[in-house]
Amino acid sequence: MTAASRVLYAQAVPRTRPPTTVEVVATVGGVRVRCRVGERAVYSVSGMRIDGEGAPKAYHPRGSPPGLDLLANAGRPGDWFGVVTDRHGSPVVQKARDPATSFYAQRLLAKNKCGGFDPDRIDGEYGELTAAAVWRAKWMLGYPERLMNRNFGPKLNDYLSGTKPLPAAYAKARATRLKESKSQDGIRKQIVRWANWGVENTGQIGYDKKGPRLEALGSPGHLPLVTDCSAFATLCYNWAGAPNPNEAGPYDGNHLTYTGTMLKHCQHIPRSSAKPGDLVVWSGGDYPDGSHVGVLVEPGRDPLLVSHGQQSGPARIRFSVEDAYQRGEGYTTLTWLSAFK
Repeated sequence: MTAASRVLYAQAVPRTRPPTTVEVVATVGGVRVRCRVGERAVYSVSGMRIDGEGAPKAYHPRGSPPGLDLLANAGRPGDWFGVVTDRHGSPVVQKARDPATSFYAQRLLAKNKCGGFDPDRIDGEYGELTAAAVWRAKWMLGYPERLMNRNFGPKLNDYLSGTKPLPAAYAKARATRLKESKSQDGIRKQIVRWANWGVENTGQIGYDKKGPRLEALGSPGHLPLVTDCSAFATLCYNWAGAPNPNEAGPYDGNHLTYTGTMLKHCQHIPRSSAKPGDLVVWSGGDYPDGSHVGVLVEPGRDPLLVSHGQQSGPARIRFSVEDAYQRGEGYTTLTWLSAFK
């Protein structure tokens, strides 16, 4: 059979699969939402527009400027789909003094009756650092483990603003966690001590990404030592009795541990909140999960780090110098981390 005859044959033979009956179940903003008869799932095909989350002027009748988008793109009377409506079905108009949700959350997290939970910049963007600040706030307010998440809700707002008192169980847990937080200072000092120990013994510490990088777990001060940047930081934490920066639970040399596990497990914090013993990771290019990690040993305008990324062993280096080098190599994404709650 020739190619041409195969095409003709394919066109001539009817499909045996019966056609699927589809019905339109709703129309939203001019887009038909369809459902296959006998099935529960619905689907639609439409364009997509995204505005700044929490922006005070997302939609405006005149479009942009002064808003970010034309109000008509959010629907029409009786069919609003892109804006919040009141009980009468009318769009809620944000007034000049009404704060955008994320702006409000960030400001309250930064300054409240229960202490500061630094969300970094007050920019209205509910990003990783703001979400992490919410998690820290809930933890320090005594939220039970089962209610721990990164969502800013009405209850957290009430507790931080002082509108409502903390439940008795929360207050009790908060008192315990505040004591634990104070005891972290001693552990942080031990992390810094072991990081500096690495510099003092740099001649006996080699660099290798492969092999038994964590063979010295549970053996403080083991020499000679061959390891890499993330394993060296993990050993400093282990020897100091600090929380595992790679995963929940005990240290295990057989588990995957590298900059990526640190980025995934640790709290992301703003640079302004970093304390001695915290970590800083560079990512980018071929290493989106982290190319290098350093241990913060001295905060300040130009923090001092201990970095182990070369055969010559761990070294003290200013953040600005390490950052310039990493950026020159294409690792331009910077993340400050804390393994402490």
